[in-house]
Amino acid sequence: MKKIFIFIILSLLSFSLSHADITKGTKYQCALTMFDGNDHPTIRWPLKILKSYDDNFVVYSHGNIVRKPLLVFGKLYSDALVGFLYADKLIQVEYFYYENNELVFYLFEIDKDQIFPNPKGESLFIVKDESMRGFTQASGVKAELNENQLNLEKAIFYFIENHINQIMNNKKNHLFLDESSHKCRVN
Repeated sequence: MKKIFIFIILSLLSFSLSHADITKGTKYQCALTMFDGNDHPTIRWPLKILKSYDDNFVVYSHGNIVRKPLLVFGKLYSDALVGFLYADKLIQVEYFYYENNELVFYLFEIDKDQIFPNPKGESLFIVKDESMRGFTQASGVKAELNENQLNLEKAIFYFIENHINQIMNNKKNHLFLDESSHKCRVN
């Protein structure tokens, strides 16, 4: 009887630890997944939601050993946290899939036929694509947004989401450049 009780306690404990939730402030440690499926030994960075807003919008951060953390404006959906980073010619679509704790980056070229960036203004979270360093962000970018900034970021989010959906729906696959996957663990 004692063994069964201990087994039940350990099962419940492992279940609660394995289903940690980024939406509740859990911090993850992510690593680049190599071709053989193993974690890269040195390319690792934290992933964490810094600020939550209405309508499931959030500001989250991730970074790596090459650069300071990037802040990303994103949205929590039922199966994933979705965010976008964009530079002059590129959009990085980021999905953190809750079920398997996987962060996937999809890189697209910006469609030259579409007005971009958003006509209402530029995101506070815009990045630069620097050779040998990847994306970098201006200093002073913060997770705290006033109402006008929040509304602009929401409009930009939906604008980019629509842009990506048009690319996928119109089979403009020539705009898709790369995909990289990262395993994440509770930190």
